[in-house]
Amino acid sequence: MTEPAPARFRPAWLWAFLGAATAFWVLRVHYWSITHEVPFSDMFDFEAIALRVLDRGDFGHGDFWLSYRPPMLPLVRAGVMAMIGRDQDLVGWRWVLAMLTFSTLCWLCFEVFFLTRRAWLAFGIMAMVALSKSSIFWSLKIASEGLAEAAVYLAIAATLLAERLGQRWPYVLTGFSYAVALLTRPVYVVIAAVVAPLLLLRELVRRRQTRGPFTRALVIPALVYLGIALGWAPWLGRSLWLYGHVVPLTTQGPYSTMWEYGTFTVTIDGQPVTTNTFQLQADAPKNFRNDYESSQYAGRVLSAWVRANWVDLLKRILNRIPQVVLDRSEALSQVPRETLFPGSRLERLLFDKSLFVVVTGVLGMLLLSWRFRPLTIVPVICLGSWALSVVALGLGRMIEPVLPMLLAGNLGWLLVPGLVLAKFRGRSNASAATSSA
Repeated sequence: MTEPAPARFRPAWLWAFLGAATAFWVLRVHYWSITHEVPFSDMFDFEAIALRVLDRGDFGHGDFWLSYRPPMLPLVRAGVMAMIGRDQDLVGWRWVLAMLTFSTLCWLCFEVFFLTRRAWLAFGIMAMVALSKSSIFWSLKIASEGLAEAAVYLAIAATLLAERLGQRWPYVLTGFSYAVALLTRPVYVVIAAVVAPLLLLRELVRRRQTRGPFTRALVIPALVYLGIALGWAPWLGRSLWLYGHVVPLTTQGPYSTMWEYGTFTVTIDGQPVTTNTFQLQADAPKNFRNDYESSQYAGRVLSAWVRANWVDLLKRILNRIPQVVLDRSEALSQVPRETLFPGSRLERLLFDKSLFVVVTGVLGMLLLSWRFRPLTIVPVICLGSWALSVVALGLGRMIEPVLPMLLAGNLGWLLVPGLVLAKFRGRSNASAATSSA
């Protein structure tokens, strides 16, 4: 790949970076200082699993639910506790999470700059994340949303690095970053499912243009899958050892999807079954040997419901698409998400989701991808995870980890004046050449 012409350093870039970095840290540290919350519900579950990882090297939540939660958050949390102790007030966790988010964000912005040579775009992304209300809100908690945000930046940065270097082996790191993302939040399996085939399609087009061997087009996608396998294999091997079967992600999936349906009746093996998520989970330890078997049965129940109610499911999915954008509340929280700094002018500086800014952000993101092709990874992750999440649940937090990037997509509209001007100049030059001829 041909490197763009080197850009001359400008002092304004340093000030822009320092400004965005200062906003990132000051807002988060100030929010932590004025907000108090102890782990409960899902957060308490992650904390309990992390303690079990630290004490026993086991990712189970109790003795029955051995693979109910994704492993990455408990693993990172256990690592933090191993380094700094069991900080029950989560102060150490918040600093580590913020450092992970900030470092992956800096890497992402670095790659964006060196691929596009647009300093305003790189620093604009950093500023949008720094001022993102969702990013600040989740930085307080031991929840998958905060770590998933860092994993998204990692996946984008690793992809852009491989594209920038134009070499093959960095794609192994790219694939490994995808494994980290999907083990943090299973919805990011869409990255592994979509990106490698897109790379294969691109390589096939290139080979057709250069008339190169077809087999060489398989190399880069194969290296991506190799990286995914390296990151994913320990979790898959663990499930094979525990159950004699592979659990690709978690045993939670069917239960989470059925949660919104309440109590319903389906036919299983010719018999009517009336149940709901909570009843299935409560009865599972009595009826099954392990959570793999219970999850398989829950999957059968879910499949039966979908077959009988597929029209209703389609309506639910269509309603969820705007619902996850319009819903700014968060039920599983002891502190409000809508207002982070009550009575403070800081609240006016923050960006949050609305239907308008998300739609314009998506369009701007597509414009950026059209102008700078390597940035295609951004809408693939953001829109792909959005599409997959609304199939399962309609909670507003489902798009929170990618929300800062969706909002940053609005920066793409700053390209429009330049494109219009360039087109105008092209026509003017063509007219001048015709006149002189």
